[in-house]
Amino acid sequence: MGSLTMTECYIRALIRLQPAINQVDIDRRDAQSMETVKKMILLFVKFINSRPERKVFTPEESRDDFDTVEMVKQNMAMLTPAEFMNLFPLKKQYDGARYEMKDYFTAREYIDKLDQDKPIGEGIDSFLWEYWNNDITMFNVRCMAALSDLMRAETGQSLGEAFAEKFGIKTYEMHTDAAGKQFIQDSETGATARVRKPWPRYLRPVK
Repeated sequence: MGSLTMTECYIRALIRLQPAINQVDIDRRDAQSMETVKKMILLFVKFINSRPERKVFTPEESRDDFDTVEMVKQNMAMLTPAEFMNLFPLKKQYDGARYEMKDYFTAREYIDKLDQDKPIGEGIDSFLWEYWNNDITMFNVRCMAALSDLMRAETGQSLGEAFAEKFGIKTYEMHTDAAGKQFIQDSETGATARVRKPWPRYLRPVK
């Protein structure tokens, strides 16, 4: 028997945690219940982030994926900002201003404005967007992918395609032919064009 993948390890850990999850009393927020919730959140985030992305999926699978990430976010909403930071420590990166991006300081500034002892609640989406942690960043990506896949399954359009249509942005699809060569196809007209990859700099002819 081969070694288990990380995804399989997280699945097994979640199965072992299932009896404790069944005993959780959400209304009481007792220490034992909250500890179980935290373990469940951490394992689900690790599981979702480690799972290979689906290339082909059924509508049922897309719905399951979306429901899973939403369930995790609902449980995250039960945590206070302080509890969340203990579970997913802020990334110690401080040069965000230099690159005009998020960093420890911007995330901390946002979090410090919140009540540290009050559950995050309905603000969980904004909280996750402002947060700065590698696991949470990847989780956000997977959440968007799950929503996009569900939209494609239900409407025929991905999240990006719906956005492009709303604002009149032309879209293209990347394909690979039997010979392994890539080409792009205009989603509206069907016209195709070969993808010409630039030569490495050290192979470019000298002028």
